[in-house]
Amino acid sequence: MATPSKARRRVAPVVCALVLCVIFGAVIALVVWIAVQTPIPLFFVILYAGAYAGAIVGLVIALIQRIKEINGGEEDEAIQY
Repeated sequence: MATPSKARRRVAPVVCALVLCVIFGAVIALVVWIAVQTPIPLFFVILYAGAYAGAIVGLVIALIQRIKEINGGEEDEAIQY
């Protein structure tokens, strides 16, 4: 069975990360929109938006690590076992 190319193996993690970033970004936008519409303390807006922004940062860091693993061939070594 032929193994897919490295470029093809990078597609799934990038697509998943992009979809999650869009969802998290939409949640941040929703929190900000709600804060504009209703009187919510700024602390809670920063807390909720910051949590999702932190999740986006973590997601991007994990994506970069995953791409490095794919480029380094670590995934190919695991196939041997």
